Amino acid sequence: MNNLLVVGFLAILSSTVSGFEFITEPEDVYVYAGETTTLECSFSNPEGAAYILNWYRGGASKDIESPLYPRYSYVDPDRETSYIYDIKIIDAQLEDDDDWFCEIDTASPPIRSGEATLSLAMPIQSAFFTKDNETDYQPGEDIDFLYNEEGIISCTTTNSNPPTDIKILKVGDDEYVVLPLEEAYITDGSTEKSYNTMVTATIEKVWKKDNGYSLICQVEHLGETYEYNATMNVMYDPVINDLPMKIDAIRGTLFKQSCDADGNPTPSYVWYKDNASYSEQQQLTFDSAKDADTGEYHCTAENSLGMGTSSVMELTVVDGASTIAASITTVLFTLILARMVSS
Repeated sequence: MNNLLVVGFLAILSSTVSGFEFITEPEDVYVYAGETTTLECSFSNPEGAAYILNWYRGGASKDIESPLYPRYSYVDPDRETSYIYDIKIIDAQLEDDDDWFCEIDTASPPIRSGEATLSLAMPIQSAFFTKDNETDYQPGEDIDFLYNEEGIISCTTTNSNPPTDIKILKVGDDEYVVLPLEEAYITDGSTEKSYNTMVTATIEKVWKKDNGYSLICQVEHLGETYEYNATMNVMYDPVINDLPMKIDAIRGTLFKQSCDADGNPTPSYVWYKDNASYSEQQQLTFDSAKDADTGEYHCTAENSLGMGTSSVMELTVVDGASTIAASITTVLFTLILARMVSS
């Protein structure tokens, strides 16, 4: 008969004959450094058979009551009759991070519980975004995107144990989207038994309306949820509004005409008169319009992505209604005076 089958058969026979049977067994657990946790181990012994219960860490037996392990203790003082051999571990440390099991040693082959892993939990040290696999952004910063192009965004958490579960959300006034993710990429952290977790999403097309939207890195870690936010900054070249084809300025009065454009970053403006640079202000202003201001005007709006040019505006300085009325009055007065003189 196969030796492995013989060993298995003898173990089952021993358990059945002795009557020992585990009721609770140690389970995987995460515990933060310095905190307290409990590992369970209890069994039935209906026949009251003789036994010795041993705990093992990393495959080596640990005498829980030994002064060598002052941070370990049994929970139940009546364990020899209750058969409850749960242990308490206080002030958890890195050396406790290992595989644990309990074993009933009898005259027959020993009966071993299932193996459990005690892991020293480590909080998330930091989180950050990465754009197009190149530029890192901290939570709270604006992330630059180009309008009408693809945007690749990653979120990374560092030095945690266990690795984190991450979602990336795109949230705006009329949108709440969980972005589809590529498979998480997990690497070793900078501290022992810690991990960096990175997920990546692709925004297939960035729209102008996305400007100001939030990107949220939503992280689940040991039953807690954390959110790290950044803001989408959608950049595009200026789109300039046309100027009126013709416009009049009243001689001697204030005249204003704005050059308006939509662009991000905010564009700078230049006005041209008869194709010569005239002003670097967004608004064309004459405090007191005069004949010399008559001409053809256009403006440009420029940012780091491009430049927009307006249509041409023909500006004519004309007399206002009060000026014309005064001229007519002067002419009539002159005619009346001349007639009086001739008569």
